[in-house]
Amino acid sequence: MTGYVLRLDNVGERVLNSSGLSFNGGTAIACRFKSDFRSLGLGGSIDLVRMDNALRLSQGGLGPSLDWPLADGLRDRLHIAALVLTNGVSLTVYLDGIPLFSQPTTAKTPMDLRAVMTEKGEIRAYGRPLSAQEVASVSAELAPRVQYFTLSQAAAVPALSTTSESVPAAGGTVQVGVLLPSGVPWTAVSKDSWLSFVLGTNVRTNSLSDTGPQVVFVFVNENNTTDTRQGIVSIAGLVFAIAQAGRTVTLNPLGAGMTRYGDNVNAVISELGGAVLIGILPEAGAAWTLRYARPEDASWVVPMPGNAVGNKDVLFAVSPYNSPLASRTALFNVADKQIRITQRGYTATVTPSATSFPSDGGQGQVQVTVPTSAFWEAVALSPWITILTGQNANGSGLVIFKVASNTGPDRFGTIIVAGEVIRFAQAAGSAPTRPRLTLVGNKLSLFGTAGTTFVIERSLDLRTWETVTQITANGDTRPADVIIPISERASQFYRARTQGGESSTQP
Repeated sequence: MTGYVLRLDNVGERVLNSSGLSFNGGTAIACRFKSDFRSLGLGGSIDLVRMDNALRLSQGGLGPSLDWPLADGLRDRLHIAALVLTNGVSLTVYLDGIPLFSQPTTAKTPMDLRAVMTEKGEIRAYGRPLSAQEVASVSAELAPRVQYFTLSQAAAVPALSTTSESVPAAGGTVQVGVLLPSGVPWTAVSKDSWLSFVLGTNVRTNSLSDTGPQVVFVFVNENNTTDTRQGIVSIAGLVFAIAQAGRTVTLNPLGAGMTRYGDNVNAVISELGGAVLIGILPEAGAAWTLRYARPEDASWVVPMPGNAVGNKDVLFAVSPYNSPLASRTALFNVADKQIRITQRGYTATVTPSATSFPSDGGQGQVQVTVPTSAFWEAVALSPWITILTGQNANGSGLVIFKVASNTGPDRFGTIIVAGEVIRFAQAAGSAPTRPRLTLVGNKLSLFGTAGTTFVIERSLDLRTWETVTQITANGDTRPADVIIPISERASQFYRARTQGGESSTQP
């Protein structure tokens, strides 16, 4: 008394344990129950064959076959076949839990059936006959179930090895790396006519396409103007910015009443107006443009010409000024240079016209002598010079300023007061010297560069240090002192350290 359930997939199977069964793979399902059925009087075998539109049950081709039609929705799906032998005398065949037919047998001995696993199916053997309800239950258990999975994959995120580059006016080629997994496509497009991509020797293009990680070469044309310019290329959707310098300019004052401050020019003209003549000499014959720092100054001073290509003498036409106790200043920029034109209706005397300072800086003053109620202004043009009082005033007065300490080479700066230039020179500084510590009794003395702040630290083992205090050095010959408790004297090590880490240790 045996129940036998067979699961049939629509691609055919091959039995892994061939005891009593065989499957024929191919375009149709062919499942043959053989050898053990000879004792059932069923012609030696039972075949279950998948046809185009039906499942066919036959007795090894010896008797009539039974076709089980398959509707359109059932043709490409998995089916469950069940064969149940009852008391060795009756064989019932089920498909998908529904009986196809029942037939008596002449079996003399029970069938020897075992469970056999296939590559894509399963065969189950039972030691007793199964009822129709049990066959339906097992068929439902083995029936296919549709399970949906949502697969999502993040898009590759591009990156560039750098997002910007600076290029001199002469132009050239810069490179940027595209960081993407292999095979991921990307495109690059130039947004400016003076930027292009290099594909090979003398081959340039405004766009290109490629895949995966690559190095992109961007060619930057020569800049034939004195203006800086900004451009971008888009690579894999990211912005790569390029800043290109403009050509430099030399200014050449060509008349009286003008002085230089650095590479710039300062001119003073009377209330009667007149002309200021300055030569503009651009590098490599570049195109240049004079620009007003304040557009409103165009009402009283006009450069002719305001722009040109190559060397040119520019005449600044200054209108009369009907304010004898006032002054006004116009600023022009060309490349990185500046032209200042001050017009005033009075005479001003500013002393001193030049001054110098040591490396540690200090304070100073400028005496301004003008008619009563005459208005004047003072402007510091160097970041290390600060005007403390006297930025502007009416009548004679003082400009008080401060010069910062210098730790670099010699430097030169400028203050302009009432249109007059005061030149500054400051001596080179030196880096702070290595600190030196001495300990006498319980007094720790520090020697080092005056004005330099040191951190005083202590340690028991010269490995771990803790901060005791901060102290400012008085110089290499005049000590700054710290009093150490007597209880610590015999057991502590001390050191002085600058922010840069230069230190000296004293037991």
